[in-house]
Amino acid sequence: MMSDTASDRPRAFLSYSRRDSAKAEQILTALEERGVEVFRDTEDILPAEDWRGRLDGLIGAADAIVFLMSPNSVRSEVCSWEVHLSGALNKRLVPVLLAPVDDAITPPEVARLNYVFATPDRDFADAMNRVAAAVQTDIGWMRDHTRLGERAREWDRAARPRASLLRGQDLTGAERWLSSQPAAAPAPTALTREWIGASRAAAVRRQRFWVAGSLAVAAVSIGLGIVAEVNRRIAAEQRDRAERILDRSSKTANDLVFDMAQRFRDRAGVPQELVEDLLGRSRALLDQLAEAGEDRPDLIRSRAAALTEMSVTLARQGALDAALDAARQANAHFTALAADGAAASEADLAVGLDREGDILVRQGDLDAAEARFRTAHSINARIGGADAPPAWRINLAVSEEKLGDMALARGDEAAALAAFGRAMSERDAVEARGRGAAILLEKQGDALIAFGDVEAALAAYETSLALTMASAQAAPEDTALKRDISVIRQKIGDLVASENGAEAAAPHFEADLAISRELHRLDPGREDWALDLAKSLDRLGVVRFQTGDAEAALALIVEAAETASVLAARDPLRIGLQSAATGAAQKASLVAFALGDYVQAARVARDNAARLAPLADSELYADAVNNVAWYGLFTGDPAEALAAAEEAVSLDPENTGYAMNRAHALMLSGDLEAARAAYGARSGDDWRALMESDFAAFDEAGLARPPIDAMIGPSE
Repeated sequence: MMSDTASDRPRAFLSYSRRDSAKAEQILTALEERGVEVFRDTEDILPAEDWRGRLDGLIGAADAIVFLMSPNSVRSEVCSWEVHLSGALNKRLVPVLLAPVDDAITPPEVARLNYVFATPDRDFADAMNRVAAAVQTDIGWMRDHTRLGERAREWDRAARPRASLLRGQDLTGAERWLSSQPAAAPAPTALTREWIGASRAAAVRRQRFWVAGSLAVAAVSIGLGIVAEVNRRIAAEQRDRAERILDRSSKTANDLVFDMAQRFRDRAGVPQELVEDLLGRSRALLDQLAEAGEDRPDLIRSRAAALTEMSVTLARQGALDAALDAARQANAHFTALAADGAAASEADLAVGLDREGDILVRQGDLDAAEARFRTAHSINARIGGADAPPAWRINLAVSEEKLGDMALARGDEAAALAAFGRAMSERDAVEARGRGAAILLEKQGDALIAFGDVEAALAAYETSLALTMASAQAAPEDTALKRDISVIRQKIGDLVASENGAEAAAPHFEADLAISRELHRLDPGREDWALDLAKSLDRLGVVRFQTGDAEAALALIVEAAETASVLAARDPLRIGLQSAATGAAQKASLVAFALGDYVQAARVARDNAARLAPLADSELYADAVNNVAWYGLFTGDPAEALAAAEEAVSLDPENTGYAMNRAHALMLSGDLEAARAAYGARSGDDWRALMESDFAAFDEAGLARPPIDAMIGPSE
């Protein structure tokens, strides 16, 4: 049974404690040198983060799990969960002992297995050879264990639609795989067996239906002669008519969903929730029609195309999980169709892979995204060329552009510029410059800035802006074009500000804010547009502050903080949203403080800390409480400042700034003895310099305070 994976190398997921990262890096390198593709979770686990969803995908895609055993990992909640999931999925588990562990707390899934010893007293190279051998044993069968297991889980997660069952040669191959399990291989999961069994049951039902129909026709023909022939023809006509109706219904539904996904994607005045609801209902309709058993290539292709467009629209709305699910289902169809080797089918698959990669980028999985982009590029490069249809050359241009994006994300500006140049050459060969070229020019500008070529970057941005504005004029309801203009205005404004000053940049930021306000007004519930508005308000506020209009700056930045806070309040545990809101709030407090409006500065700081209360263990919250302490020092209520400072210090006792604010609060509360003890607990030039800076702020605000020397002694 042939595997449909992108790589022939065995794939292992590395489960380890963060405290063993150095040893994990050494083992990862050793396994990759031995031909093993290693997956691992490279992100820190943040409070309340949905780490299970992220790790589930990595473990599900692996052929084996390599568990690095140590006193740290056997006590780790994340590692225990990873081991448990590998057992639930019947993955091959390879325990590698780094240091002696207590058998009483060793996960039972691990305790019953033979360990590979990689303790300091053992031969490391020999241990790695054993691990690589264990991962690669029966790899062909294990690769299909992974692939079929993942497909079975997708079928189960999607409420077990008939359209996801195996048919024909795929079903025969799966049954052959099931009966050929090697002795040392882990058994297929119960879910995988159930999925294959359901596929065979569905195939038997279809076969019985047609056999029963054939026997009935034969009996009537033998018994009734000419009358039977007439009835047979009538039945055939009715069946053909029913099939034609189903075909037309399927094709109409596919086309309708395709058109609807495109039409409502960036249309002004259509709320995000309505679009998601319409697409959800449309997806259900497509699934119902697919369950009817229609498997003509043209219908499969139209359904896959509809799912692809749906995935793009859902991603634009921020529904990334639903978007990725639709994209993967579409690509499963495209992959089956591309098996015929037809270039047109391969072109469809390449487009689908690019769409899936875009969603993975939005989710932050850049490695998986680049893998999709490279596969799409190899397809487009093979079927493209000077004699290829224009659409295929544009597809190749898109693939080059996406590889340039990945190079830029890695910091390889030279590779990015080269890829963007190839993309533009392909576009220029087959079409006049329009929206696609505008996007590409904007990206070239980004790479040129990284190179330090400001003049060339500004020229690229300005040409991109002109092309995008022309496109927007021809499509006034296209909100994506408006957002493109907003983003380019920001980039031009940043460049102009750096070269010619804030005053010259202001018109660009004003135009950017006008667009952001318009989009947010169209759909206040849309997350990306709310964040855009907060950023636009913040940018213009900074410019106003730099040009001396502090009052206008404060109004804009306070509005930015309020906009971001409304958005963050919808998901109190989402770090990204809370960080955005906190950054805006801190800036608003700083501007208010600069204007001498200490009451407003303290109010904004208090509101920010209150919003972050669900993240009480985070650095964000500790910083927010410390800000309450600092601004509270200037409002005439040192008791509030002291309470906040005490809380901040309890969260991070080693933080110099928190300790300093606590000492200030004690001093301004009148407890000079405790203040001297707090000031004297630290020493050094940096500590005294921080005191001098803060005391100067107290003097400017008219706060009475003792001399520094009276609190900490004279400078040495």
